[in-house]
Amino acid sequence: ALETGKDWNGPTLAVISVHMVSIQVFPMVFFAHAHVQNLVCTEMNESCSPPVPPIAQTIYCQNRPAKLKWWEEHHWKLVYEESVYPPWRTTMHSAALDMLYSKGYFNNITSVLDVGTGTGEDSIFLSKMGHDVAGIDLSEVAIIRAKRYASREKVSPHFMQCPFQNLRSTHPVDLVYDRGLYHNMRTYNLDGWRRALESITTTGSYVVIITGHNISEQEYISLVLQVRKKNPDINQLNIAPQIEENMIVAELQDTFSLIYSGVVDNEWPAGFRGNVQPSEYSYPGNVFVFYRSHIR
Repeated sequence: ALETGKDWNGPTLAVISVHMVSIQVFPMVFFAHAHVQNLVCTEMNESCSPPVPPIAQTIYCQNRPAKLKWWEEHHWKLVYEESVYPPWRTTMHSAALDMLYSKGYFNNITSVLDVGTGTGEDSIFLSKMGHDVAGIDLSEVAIIRAKRYASREKVSPHFMQCPFQNLRSTHPVDLVYDRGLYHNMRTYNLDGWRRALESITTTGSYVVIITGHNISEQEYISLVLQVRKKNPDINQLNIAPQIEENMIVAELQDTFSLIYSGVVDNEWPAGFRGNVQPSEYSYPGNVFVFYRSHIR
C-alpha cells in the first residue's frame, strides 16, 4: 500500500514499524505490539481487550480428599470397563445439539465446556463446528476413550479427568454444556455443582442443560421387552430422572435466567447395561438454556 502513495497516519505507521522491528527483535515484539495497539485504540476511542487464552490453558482441577477420589474413580472405572456402551452412550452427538444450532444458541460462542463428557461424542461434534472445546469427566477410562475417538475423527478438544465440583478456571467460558450431569449431581451434591458453575462463568455466559424426560410405566415396560429380545439377561433400564422446569429454575434463579425450555425426541438411549448398542431404543430429553444474568 505504501507503493501506491496513499497517506498513512501516525499510529498505523507505528504498528508497521513494530512488525518490521519484530523480525530482528523477537523477544520485544509482544510487548511493543501490545503498547502500540493500546495507543491506536486510545486515539480511535475504541476499547481493546487482550486475546482470550484457549480454554485448555484456563481450566484446572482442585485437589480432592484421597478417600473420596478413590471411591469416585473406582466406581466410574467399573462402570466404563463393564461395558463398551454404558447406559447413556449413543455413539453419536446429542440430538439436542442439532436443535439448539438451528435456533441459533451457539452463534457467537467461542469457548465451550462439556461437563460429564463421557466418551466425548458431543465434544468432538462441537470441535468440528469450530468451537474451542474442553471436555471433563470423573472417569479416567472415559477420558482415555474420548481422546482415542477424537483422534480418529481428526479433531482435538481438550479432555481432562476432573469431577465437576472441583473444576475452576482463570477465565470464564462462553457456554457450559451439561448433558446428564446435573440431573444426577443434584441428588447428592447440588451445592458443589452450583459453585463450580458460578466459578467458571460470568455475566453473559450461557448454560445448556439436558435432562431426562418422563415416560409412562407402559412405555418403560415396552422398552424393557424390546431390549430383552436381544439380551435376555436385561431386566431393568437406567432411565434418567425427570426434571420439571420449575425445579431447575428454582435451583438456578439466584444467578441464571431461563431463556428456553423444550423437548427433543430420540435424546436418551434406553439405558441398558451390556455390549448391545442402544441407538435404536431411545426416549425424549428435556432441554434448558440459561443465561447468566448477574454475579451473586
